[in-house]
Parts: sequence; structure tokens; C-alpha cells
Amino acid sequence: MELNVSLAAKLRVLVFFAVVLALVCKTAESLRREVVPATADLRFSALFNNVAGLKPGSPVRLAGVDAGRVTDLAFTRAKEGRDLISVSIAVRSDYAKLVRKGAIVTIDSLGVLGDKYVEIGLAEPNLASLAAGEVVTGTDPISLGDTMKKMDAAVDDLRVVAGFWRKVIEKTEGIKEMWEKFKQGFSN
Repeated sequence: MELNVSLAAKLRVLVFFAVVLALVCKTAESLRREVVPATADLRFSALFNNVAGLKPGSPVRLAGVDAGRVTDLAFTRAKEGRDLISVSIAVRSDYAKLVRKGAIVTIDSLGVLGDKYVEIGLAEPNLASLAAGEVVTGTDPISLGDTMKKMDAAVDDLRVVAGFWRKVIEKTEGIKEMWEKFKQGFSN
């Protein structure tokens, strides 16, 4: 009798692990399909100086609509000898014809510190669609550090302008005093 209970317990554990294994395999397959789109999708590359934390598997949006995934990041050397980062992009086939030459490809983030994604803008409808394997030049993302540097420079410029106007006003006040004295000299 004790052997039958032990066998039943072993069968339950075996069934449990089989179900867990099936769920893990199904989840892994779903994630693989999401990260690596089908071969029929449009695949191209965009070159950037800085990818600001973008990763393989990051979303690709076409005019704000989820349209694909980043499949790879690699360093490459441009014709001019500069080192750049090549971002391999896969766009689902139902959106492929909307990715046209001349489209602006940028890296953006969800919120201030959120996950990064690639944004592809819509180009003029009369332009040709991008072909598989083409390489486009991306527009580098604006970093918070760069923005702060530009704001510091703008504040410095405002200080210079404010100093200029302070001097103008001071001189104007002096001119007013001279004018009043001048008028008083004639009225006496």
C-alpha cells in the first residue's frame, strides 16, 4: 500500500514539472518571436553616434505605433573613419511599406528615465519605401547632460544680456539726471 501512495506522489510531481516545463517553453517561444521578428519582416540598420542605453529587443515605433524590435547593436566604422553604432531594426511586414527613404529615425525614451526605443517618423508618401538591408543615418538622442549644458550656456547668455541692459538703464538714469539739471539751469 505504501508503494502505491509513493507512486501516486511521484506521478503528481512528474505531471507538475511537465506542466511547468511546457509553460516555460511556451513563454520562451513567445519572447523569442517578439524579440526576433519573422524573416519576412523589413530589416535595415540605422547608424548613431550614441544609442543612450538602447538594447536588443527594444521596441521600434512607426509614428508612435509599435511596429517592430531592435535585433542587434554593433560598432562599425563609417566611410570617413568615425566609429558609429549600427542598430539593426526589424519592422513587421504589415508596416514595412510605410518605412520610406527620408524618414527620420531617432532614439527616444518612455518618460525622463524610461526604457529606450527607436522612433521612425513618417516620410512623404511619394518617396520610395526602404529596401531590406539598407543603412540609414539616425538622429542622435538628446541626453539630459547635453540639455543641461545648453541650458547653462543659455543662462550665461541671459546674464550677459541682463548686464548690458543694466548698464543701459544706469546710463539712462544718469541722462535723466543731467536733463533735469539742464532744465533747472534754464528755469532759474
